[in-house]
Amino acid sequence: MAMQAPASKKDWFLYLMMDDRIYRLNIDEFCKKNSPKPQFEVVHDYYLDEGYIPNTTSPLPNTTLPQRMQPIVVGSQVYMLGSTTHSENNGSDHDDDSGEDAEDDSRTNRKSVRWQWYDNRVANLDVFSFDPDASEGPAIRRVQRSSPLQPKLKHLPSLTKRPNLLHLNNKPLPLRVTSLSVPQCDTSLPPAVQTFWQWLRDEGVVSSKTLAKPALVPEGMGLVANRDIARNEVVLEVPKRLWINPDAVSASEIGNVCSGLKPWVSVALFLLREKSRDDSKWRLYFDILPETTDSPVFWSEEELDELQGTQLLSTTMGVKEYVESEFQKVEQEIILPNKKLFPSPITLDDFFWAFGILRSRAFSRLRNQSLVLIPFADFINHSSSVTTEEHAWEIKGAAGLFSWDYLFSIRSPLSVKAGEQVYIQYDLNKSNAELALDYGFIESKANRNAFTLTLQISESDPFYGDKLDIAESNGMGETAYFDIFLDCSLPAQMIPYLRLVALGGTDAFLLESIFRNSVWGFLDLPVSRANEELICRVVRDACKAALSAYPTTLEEDEKLMDSELDPRLGIAVGIRAGEKKVLQHIDSIFKDRESELDILEYYQERRLKDLGLSGELGDIIFWEK
Repeated sequence: MAMQAPASKKDWFLYLMMDDRIYRLNIDEFCKKNSPKPQFEVVHDYYLDEGYIPNTTSPLPNTTLPQRMQPIVVGSQVYMLGSTTHSENNGSDHDDDSGEDAEDDSRTNRKSVRWQWYDNRVANLDVFSFDPDASEGPAIRRVQRSSPLQPKLKHLPSLTKRPNLLHLNNKPLPLRVTSLSVPQCDTSLPPAVQTFWQWLRDEGVVSSKTLAKPALVPEGMGLVANRDIARNEVVLEVPKRLWINPDAVSASEIGNVCSGLKPWVSVALFLLREKSRDDSKWRLYFDILPETTDSPVFWSEEELDELQGTQLLSTTMGVKEYVESEFQKVEQEIILPNKKLFPSPITLDDFFWAFGILRSRAFSRLRNQSLVLIPFADFINHSSSVTTEEHAWEIKGAAGLFSWDYLFSIRSPLSVKAGEQVYIQYDLNKSNAELALDYGFIESKANRNAFTLTLQISESDPFYGDKLDIAESNGMGETAYFDIFLDCSLPAQMIPYLRLVALGGTDAFLLESIFRNSVWGFLDLPVSRANEELICRVVRDACKAALSAYPTTLEEDEKLMDSELDPRLGIAVGIRAGEKKVLQHIDSIFKDRESELDILEYYQERRLKDLGLSGELGDIIFWEK
């Protein structure tokens, strides 16, 4: 028997990306009868240069690919089919098909072809087939679906079962590859949202690992779970290249002229410039952003009238004046002198829009990121039932098939059922007034209602210098602000500061330098009946004056809250009612303190006891020789 020349043999592999790794399955071995459980092997990233981002125009690097490797692109998921050629000596005679084998060998040993990335990305089709005997590598074609197909590849790196869709025997049969399921956008959503979702898929943001998708919810737009989500499970990830933050501004054409601006102002200008450009990377993101929010900053004068008497009204007017002054400054110093960089007019209304977007949608608790917009992630809504702010993470991970980047990762703080909305907690410490100003909503929880009490050491006070020195030595100042929440105790520093402000008369000796290091400790307890009575009267009078400034009573507000209200009117009535409840709460605290004035122990009595000069009943003890 004559020795046969080594025959060229092709091994066909299925390559796919999952869990940030590339896996390879030997199809020949998989389809052998009596073969062991098929195993996916990890393919290390030496096949492609790290950081290489595939596109539709440039071919893959010729020197870094396995031979005859071809990608399948389904939405944002990229799969590859490839073959390797090697020689083997089978030690057997040629059979009748030796001519065909020789022809196949010749075809296989041709110079390998550089395969380009397919540009016909199909969003809603996830089944492809290829012919292993095609002359120039596997010929891939779409397989029309007559019914939905469920993915067969479930757990990597190994499969517990052989996929039913994989068929090879002695005769060449087409191989069907089913992609991992990518969330589909609801066709009932506005077209702009559907187009934005497709953009996310094309950018590789949305994949089979994305556990939520946009949906119409009571709040407007939100994210709903594609499947059951466990607590702390990753819901979505967005690569840094899509973030909008001061770094994006610095890397842009306006980076130099914006370098000296406040971070929010520079990002606001960047937003407006990109929004006016048809070729902006974020064009489709801007198309889905709201034109306004329900923040009082955007209310009409008639709507603001409903906030009469509230602290939110004065805060809102102060914010509007601040934003307007910032716009006038940046218009004169940046926009007008650089018309080539800002060819489209930017108005005050535009600037307010950018301010509102940043206040309502920016994330601020990431490592090294104090102000960042995250497209897609900002769909997620707030819920008062979430009691932790541990949801956002900045991690390093795969941002595409062969690229790595920092990722913004959101983990669900609660367990969520499929079809339910995914929520996070925006801020546990903000009052309803702050929630309204930033996001345009309020909560019904009592402890979100707050009132800020402002106390000040008057410059006309004869002991102004001494009091200011004591206040500054204890982390305070000439003016102090205390946020008081409904049904919560008073801030710890509030009563000592009140007693310091009211200190005078026969109690002024405590301001002498000899007591300077210990006086704040003395102020933790009642100083004298006169001092305690004064602070009670001052606070109660302030509460009554504030309550009289509202055009409605608490009872009238509560009656209105029982009816169906416009969202902005609902915010106004809720803020009014909340502030009144807090003022009544403060008044009741100091009313109770007034009733205890006769039984309180004051500084002089405590001092006499410390010296052993006072009995248990407060009577003075006289010693005789």
